[in-house]
Amino acid sequence: WYADCFILNLCHPRLPKTFQPAADIARKLEEARKDPKINARIKTALERWAARQPQSTR
Repeated sequence: WYADCFILNLCHPRLPKTFQPAADIARKLEEARKDPKINARIKTALERWAARQPQSTR
């Protein structure tokens, strides 16, 4: 589900143009990304998502 998170995936095609993440949620995300295991999972998910996208949406 990491790839579907608008805060993590700013290239998501369904991302609303006016999307602004809540400050407290963004702070929690930054804290979570300090954990190397979680950060690796996020990076892997986003890389896999990007690989499945057509070239025009990258």
